[in-house]
Amino acid sequence: MDGSDFAQKALEHAVELSQAVGATLHVITVVDSTANPMRFSVTEVAELNQAKATLIESVTNATNNDDITAEVRRGDPTDALLEYAAEIDADLILVGQSGVGQLEATIFGRTTDQLAEQTQVPLTIVPLSNGD
Repeated sequence: MDGSDFAQKALEHAVELSQAVGATLHVITVVDSTANPMRFSVTEVAELNQAKATLIESVTNATNNDDITAEVRRGDPTDALLEYAAEIDADLILVGQSGVGQLEATIFGRTTDQLAEQTQVPLTIVPLSNGD
């Protein structure tokens, strides 16, 4: 979850899906440290921990479901997502169609595109608009 509208739409879809099938929902935020790994400070860690707590609370309140976990990681987003999916033995990875919007990104977004190429787990890409 990167805070974008795309991530929010994906989260809403994931909540609905997890409730429909009675699955545990894992929400992960990856701080991309590949551009400058030295820019991460203690204050940012505290902010990320607060964001994680807020995220868990809001998702839990919205779903009335305690079967939700949230994780914050640092590193390459694709690598971190794939590693986490392997750790939890994920049945599905669900992402938004695009991240925060890099001009040079592919139509799906850099991370989403890389996930589609590299994952061995089924991947669902949720568009921002459902055509309404």
